[in-house]
This record gives sequence, C-alpha cells and structure tokens, in this order.
Amino acid sequence: MVDDPLQSLSKELTVPQKPFLNTLGFLMQFAALTFLPLLILWQLNFGFRLIWMPALTTAGVIVFYVGHRLRENDE
Repeated sequence: MVDDPLQSLSKELTVPQKPFLNTLGFLMQFAALTFLPLLILWQLNFGFRLIWMPALTTAGVIVFYVGHRLRENDE
C-alpha cells in the first residue's frame, strides 16, 4: 500500500515547521469555506457557464481536503 505523501512529509518536519502547516491548513480550509458560498452568490447574481459550477466546487473540496490533511498531520 502506498504511503500518504502528506503523512510522510509530516514525519520529516521539525517542530517549528508543524505550526506553519497547521496555519496553512487552517487558511486553506477558511478560503474554501469562504469561496464556496461566494461562488453560489456569484452564480445567482451574475451567472456564468454551467460547467464552471461543478469544476470550481470540486476545486474547493480538494483545497478543503488538503487543508484538513495538513492540520490532521500536525498531531
């Protein structure tokens, strides 16, 4: 089974780098949770091509997941 690259990265980090990953993960999660509702409001008010909604939602979910993994590996 392939190891998780974020988990193997976390094992190699020194103590001062772990708070940075926690903060980076938090900011990524915050950005995703701010961006997704704004995406809906933008679509309702101004509209854009329908293909952008699932593509940008998927990108937001990926950003949130990576942020979660960075914060989870801070333990």
